[in-house]
Amino acid sequence: MPKKAAGGPAIMLIVSGVFGLLYALGYFLWTLMPLGWGVLAVGVNISEKGITGETLSGALLFLSMPLIQAVLFFITVLTAIVTMFAGVRFNQWRSKGLVWLGLVCSLATPVIGALANSASALNCGSLGVGIFGCLVGNVGTIPIFIVGLIASVWGLVVLSGDKAHHFDEDFP
Repeated sequence: MPKKAAGGPAIMLIVSGVFGLLYALGYFLWTLMPLGWGVLAVGVNISEKGITGETLSGALLFLSMPLIQAVLFFITVLTAIVTMFAGVRFNQWRSKGLVWLGLVCSLATPVIGALANSASALNCGSLGVGIFGCLVGNVGTIPIFIVGLIASVWGLVVLSGDKAHHFDEDFP
């Protein structure tokens, strides 16, 4: 007798991964703009003055936060991909460890994204606009967090309940 797919909690985990991926890719690409401006500002400074202490401090000023944000948003892209694949495997009752990791990544995506957006407040190169970027950026994080929280709690309830034994059976 073929076993039924996991259904709702697995689909919610997939939805969390898809929304998280769209969120992470969008913010990652948006972060490349201040990073590009920082590279341009440092390049202009190097062409005018050469490599000096002022150039290095300017590079630190203009590139540090956008680079940290780009790295953090790249990590959110990875966690969103793990969440999607975990949801697919959950629907098939396979890879229990990956499903647990997906439940964690479902919440990690918006939390790491909020940290990355909060780094905007420290971005000196944006002339004070960073605080605005931090606030606006975290508005987009809230729905991703809510979807991830629902997926994680629902998945946790199913994995801790009576259906947890389905992972031990063979899937036809």
